[in-house]
Amino acid sequence: MFVQSGGEGKIAPRKLTRRALNTLLRGRYAHLGGATAASRGKRLVEIACAYTREELLAERGVGSVTATEVELWLRAHGRSLRSRAEA
Repeated sequence: MFVQSGGEGKIAPRKLTRRALNTLLRGRYAHLGGATAASRGKRLVEIACAYTREELLAERGVGSVTATEVELWLRAHGRSLRSRAEA
């Protein structure tokens, strides 16, 4: 379920947990992926990249563990959360 991420010795999840997945599929930026859950599922990386860490933590049920999970998952895909400067 986990894969080594870069040279930093951190472990990145191959798949998102249900909590993280549901947040991205139903959260404030879900519309960026399209109108249906299927189309959103195909564009999860783009949806996740739209968030800053603060916005992700503001989503219902998301704490630091889930936010870090999404960050590591994005890093495994060569992407990252949006910075505050970009917000």
